[in-house]
Amino acid sequence: MTISTVGYGDIIPQTPEGRFVAMVLIVSGIGVISFFTSIIVSSFAEKLRTLREHRVFAELSRAHDFTVVCGYGRVGEVVVEKLAAENAHFLILEKDPDKVELARATGYLALQGDATSNDLLERLRIQEAVRAIVCTTGDDVVNVFITLTARYLNKDVLIIARANKRESAEKLRLAGANHVVISFESVGRVVNAYVDQPVAFDALYGILSGNKDVGTDAVVVPPDSLADGKSIDAINFPHYRLVLFGVVVPGGRDSDAHTSIFELDEQKFHFHPPGDFVVRSNDILVLFGDDFSLKHFKDTLGKSGL
Repeated sequence: MTISTVGYGDIIPQTPEGRFVAMVLIVSGIGVISFFTSIIVSSFAEKLRTLREHRVFAELSRAHDFTVVCGYGRVGEVVVEKLAAENAHFLILEKDPDKVELARATGYLALQGDATSNDLLERLRIQEAVRAIVCTTGDDVVNVFITLTARYLNKDVLIIARANKRESAEKLRLAGANHVVISFESVGRVVNAYVDQPVAFDALYGILSGNKDVGTDAVVVPPDSLADGKSIDAINFPHYRLVLFGVVVPGGRDSDAHTSIFELDEQKFHFHPPGDFVVRSNDILVLFGDDFSLKHFKDTLGKSGL
């Protein structure tokens, strides 16, 4: 009676047999009550989860052009932080209930579910309301299945997928991903490109780490301006406290400079061009620097082209 905290009644068993019967009644009674209590609590928890899901779907029914982030791991957290900083509409899809609760505690809109499920993506109105799918799970196989499902349901949705292995990148592209990011390889390329240029590396790191004092901008070269027909060394970007990240040129224009070229829609992006690279009018300069330096260079470039 003391251990079970049922208390003493008016009639207390005096014989060993009576005490044994009382013990059985106490234990069985507590067991029955605990059993029904657990059923009620489980039902309430399941109903609460269902109500949360209905609230999420109700909120998404009024939203348009939102992003679905599949996976709330290390990479997913960074992606979500950037989206939240830009006040973008997004939803987190995660199978792990603990990570879902963590996302909700942070204030994000999160839903527990399998992103490879056709029914779930259709309930999210992937055909008309979803703008982009971001696959950030740590499993390349899961990312491939998410990409296949999303591309099957919507031929035009933007899909950005994370690849942990180089051989998985081509599979993701074949599955329908518009862009594939190989996280570890990307970091290695950045370090390799800027290992001898600490100023450029600091500028890039400042942008990636969210430093508001450092920014990037795309500047169009006006005709007959100080940059038109000049080489990169002649323009002297360090004088303006800027770092040139790359140059976007029309697709039909060739260059003798040895650069890494990435094909764009009717354009070419020359990454980190050498000093003898000649800039022409209507080229787009992708620059790093603080806001004041970027504004000063754009004003100077515009005035020289008048």
